[in-house]
Amino acid sequence: MSLAKLSGTAIIEKETQDGFFDIGGAGEAISLALTPDLFPEQGQYVSAWYWVTVEITADPQRSSDHMDSTAAVHEFRAKQVANGRALRLTKGPNDTIGGSLDMEPFYLSWTDEDGVDWLPSECFVTVTLNYDTGKSSPPAEDNGESTDEVHQVTAFPEFDCQIDYQGRIEGPDTQLRLPSRVRDILPVNGVLVMVLDSEMDMDMRDIPSLKPTRNLLAIKSGGEVAWTAQSRTDDTGVQYTYRRIWVYNDRLFCSTAGLNESAGKPTVEIDIESGDIIATDA
Repeated sequence: MSLAKLSGTAIIEKETQDGFFDIGGAGEAISLALTPDLFPEQGQYVSAWYWVTVEITADPQRSSDHMDSTAAVHEFRAKQVANGRALRLTKGPNDTIGGSLDMEPFYLSWTDEDGVDWLPSECFVTVTLNYDTGKSSPPAEDNGESTDEVHQVTAFPEFDCQIDYQGRIEGPDTQLRLPSRVRDILPVNGVLVMVLDSEMDMDMRDIPSLKPTRNLLAIKSGGEVAWTAQSRTDDTGVQYTYRRIWVYNDRLFCSTAGLNESAGKPTVEIDIESGDIIATDA
């Protein structure tokens, strides 16, 4: 039985003293620590970017793991630790510790009626890591990774387009120049949702609806724009920009940041079909 699923992009931030790689950055939603041998061979260095999916189930789902140069899938036996705030991930017959998973996103009570109450004390966690060669930071000097232009673009064959993280979208009949760099991108229910840097070049000829407070958009097959997200202004008049995106049980969420320095960083839920704001946690 599948209990919950969380997807997003994440970055290897650092190697800890205990020999684990910390992964974070997907809207402060996915926070993992895994041993280095669990990562795909290509991109095993500090600041590599990954597509990450975490699925929690009541029963085991896989008979074996998978790992190659750009992808890895591992199933762990998991047990709650730290008063239920995290899951310890173990593997193998001797329960070798493979890592941990922060449960913070599952405590967002407004995303699930019962919050984290559905989670059993013991469960199974399947982690899927796909190395994204289009969004990798410069590698270490001695690891042999290329830094040429091909590593600045990610192709999406299922969407018949490719995305240049410097701000270009190319499809068979589409060539769009975005007004800023792409910060985050995630395939969600038939569209590619992406967050742009809010510090935009204000030449908006290709997509005039974009602006710093609407720096979230979706691309459909062929590279055409499906929607730009609704702007958010709170009750005090503070405007917000979008920061990071993730998917939780097939629902799209995005962290935001107020243009006023004293404003908070609330999370909003976005309608995947229209880009409208459905709800906010503040």
